[in-house]
Amino acid sequence: MDASNARIASGGGDRAVFVWDVRRGEPLRLLSGHGARVTAVRFAAPDDALLVSASFDASLRIWDLRSGAPRPVAAWEEARDSVECLAVSEACVLAGSVDGRLRAYDVRMGTLVTDVIGASVTSVDVGMSGDTVLVGALDSKVRLMDRKDGTCLKTYEHADFKNEEYRIRSALGMGDGVVISGSENGEIFVWDLLGGDVIHRLKHKEKRMSEATKEDVVSEVVYCPSRKEWASAGSDGNVVIWTAE
Repeated sequence: MDASNARIASGGGDRAVFVWDVRRGEPLRLLSGHGARVTAVRFAAPDDALLVSASFDASLRIWDLRSGAPRPVAAWEEARDSVECLAVSEACVLAGSVDGRLRAYDVRMGTLVTDVIGASVTSVDVGMSGDTVLVGALDSKVRLMDRKDGTCLKTYEHADFKNEEYRIRSALGMGDGVVISGSENGEIFVWDLLGGDVIHRLKHKEKRMSEATKEDVVSEVVYCPSRKEWASAGSDGNVVIWTAE
């Protein structure tokens, strides 16, 4: 969703990117150019004039929403495998790939900085200050990294926290005081940002099988700072709203 809450962008298995009018529920734009499933989309630029999309085709596309051009104005194809997640911070686009790299593209300067994570990167979230980035990967670890030099400032993990097979998107919350992530075992883990200790373990659903299955995967958490709430989405098709209180 853009900053004005007037438009939503979406992508899917049809390889297209749609921009929707929220109030009317109708498509405003259809953007074509990817060669495979679109995995992530983000509005960019101060006035959301640009749209960034990522794809299973290992590329990023930049779309100019003002010009009305049906084709992308730029394409970045440095990744060696599917680009799974995106974050935008001012003029910088951060993209995580299955090839184990986190790439930071500076749109204004035309530069690229690559950090090697190792395991497939499936989640990226930028801190409020813009100086840190939270990276989730398929090694059951969530990392807080310094954007300036790529240093890993803190690693968040637990013996029961599992993220080895499915894309799970984690987030910063409570004024960047906590790290929140779903898990393949059906739980939501909340770590203290500075100490790295698990302070909450929450069950996405009450009734579960004795052995975790695909239906138990909590695939995404999103934090809402204005309401101090977050939502967890599961492979069971349900969304649960949590209050920090």
